[in-house]
Formats: sequence, structure tokens, C-alpha cells
Amino acid sequence: MNQQHITIDVRMHSCHMQLHLPIFLDMSTLDDIRRVFKMLTVEPWRNEDTCEKLRQFFPEWEQALKDQFDAAAAYQKAAESAMQEVMHYHPRSSGYRERKKELAQSIGAVKRAKTAIERCGKVRNAYNKILGD
Repeated sequence: MNQQHITIDVRMHSCHMQLHLPIFLDMSTLDDIRRVFKMLTVEPWRNEDTCEKLRQFFPEWEQALKDQFDAAAAYQKAAESAMQEVMHYHPRSSGYRERKKELAQSIGAVKRAKTAIERCGKVRNAYNKILGD
């Protein structure tokens, strides 16, 4: 699944912000994200469409992150099996070093994907707590 980038508008008094998702959610602190969610509650009638976009966005975002995790786990499994094939090589051989590097990269990819899923859960919980949806 290819994650879509969407833009939401947050309106409060004379302030109007355009935020690009999931970039904003990935790059901002949880406190900043909570602050934006609280801004949505100040004038809820002006932000109904934004709340609806967020409700639709979260399941898609979560599924895209799960797909990334599944792909990273499959990559790690392939790297582990490739490493098993070259275990009898000398540790200084190029084949052994390449497989070891691939394995380290795959482990890092799995860790990053797992962290992203956990962050998604935290952001979604903050949204549900503040906006009560």
C-alpha cells in the first residue's frame, strides 16, 4: 500500500495552518501534535472537515506502517538465511562482510518500522483522548 500525503487545514480564530500528513506527524514532537489537536477543539465547527480527514487518515497510515514492518521483517528473514549460508566463510571475506552488513541493515529497518507503529499508536491515542472520537 502506498501511503498518500494529504494536507489538512487547522483553523483557530484568525490563525490558519496547513499541515502535510504524515510528514507533520513523523517530524513533530508529541506535544506539538497534541497542541494541534487541541486547536481543533477551539472552533470545532470550522474544523469538521479536518477531523473527518484525520479519522480517515489514521487507519490508512497504520496499515501503511504495518506493511512497512512486514516488508522489513521479510527482508530481515532473507538476510538471516543468507547469513546462514555464508557462516562457514572466513569473517574477513567479502561475501561474509556483505551479508553481515545486509543483516545489520535489515535489523535496523525492523526496529524503525516497529518504532513508527508505536508512534502511530501514541498519536492516535492523543487524538482520541483530546477529540473524544
